[in-house]
This record gives sequence, C-alpha cells and structure tokens, in this order.
Amino acid sequence: CSVAGSLAYLGPDEARFIGIDKQVIKNGGWSGFDFPYPAGHGFARIRDYTVRLADAVRSSGARGYLNIDWAFKTSAPESPLALECNFRSNGFAYITEFAEKYFGEAWAGMHISCRESVATAAGNAAELIKRFSGLRLNGRPLLITGPGAAEGAVITAPPFEGSFSLAVFSSDGDFTRAALAAVEEAS
Repeated sequence: CSVAGSLAYLGPDEARFIGIDKQVIKNGGWSGFDFPYPAGHGFARIRDYTVRLADAVRSSGARGYLNIDWAFKTSAPESPLALECNFRSNGFAYITEFAEKYFGEAWAGMHISCRESVATAAGNAAELIKRFSGLRLNGRPLLITGPGAAEGAVITAPPFEGSFSLAVFSSDGDFTRAALAAVEEAS
C-alpha cells in the first residue's frame, strides 16, 4: 500500500489544483513527502476527484487549502481510495508556498523532497548550519541561505529533541535524491 496527498487552493474566484505528492511514512507516521507523484498509479483519477471536490466545496463558500490523502492497494493501483480530507494548510502546502515565493513559477517543475524528524546531534540551528556549510553538490553550496539559488536544501524546522526538518528543491530528481542523502548523512 502506498499513500499520496493531493492539494488544492480554494480562492475567491476559482479552485486551483496544486499537485500530488508521494507521502513518506516512517515508524508508522507521516515523515514527509516527495513531489511530484509518479505518473500512473491513479494520478489522473486523483487529480480529477480533487478538482471536482474542490470546485464543489468552493462553490459552497469554503476558502483556503483542501488536502486529501489517498491510498493505493497493491491489487488495484489505478483505483485510489480517499483516506481523509482536511481543510487546512499542511506540510505540502507550506513547502509549495515557500517554493512558489522563492523560485517563482519554476517551482511547479521542480522535484521536492521534504523530511521531518531527521536525526541530528546538532543542538541548535547554528550548529546545524555549521555542519552543512561545507556541503557542495555540482560545485555549489547545498544549503540555501539567501536569495538567488536555483536549487538546494532549506532547513524548515530547527533541531529539537534530536531531530530537525528540511526540504530539498531542484529541477533534477537525481540532484534532489543526492542532496537529501548528503544532508541526512551530514546531520
């Protein structure tokens, strides 16, 4: 069984479909996501169902984020099952909002990996940034610390009780996977 999440924004003029992520489950709980969700495996149905529900709910007056979790049985990968529906901002919404503001329209074509509860011995953000300061990929610093980067990693929550959260952004899926592995190893 795998889990996907779809996201739409219900605005005053229209409902906007944002995308579908592949949720990462670790130790029995949500631990992040990978975007975009691989084509196939019910992608078209999830998009259609999400858009139809978003339009219906928006027409009744609701505004804000609509996120739906979907499961896929191994025996029926093209038939997603809705698990839950929430009207709130979630991790996927938070990260895509950041991506849209930082990278502009290019964000929609990016590969994004977000992880929560990444183990670290760093006791605070300054220590964590120091650990990552020497990391480079493709000749560029891996950690995004200011405007202008085309790809890289962002600390999304500082260390707390031995773990932190991060997101990696790139137009290249191989870069995103390599960056995530490098950050997790250096943590």
